[in-house]
Amino acid sequence: MDVASGMLLMHANNSGHYKPTNEHNDQFVQELSERGIDGSKTRRSVT
Repeated sequence: MDVASGMLLMHANNSGHYKPTNEHNDQFVQELSERGIDGSKTRRSVT
């Protein structure tokens, strides 16, 4: 996850020790949206 000036710039599922699934990433994005966080300019890296 990369955040600057309170804006989420990028998130990825390659944390190193925990490997979230694509479904987990989708859930993360949905949770942010439900909390009013605009992710329209957020890069998403799924490996």
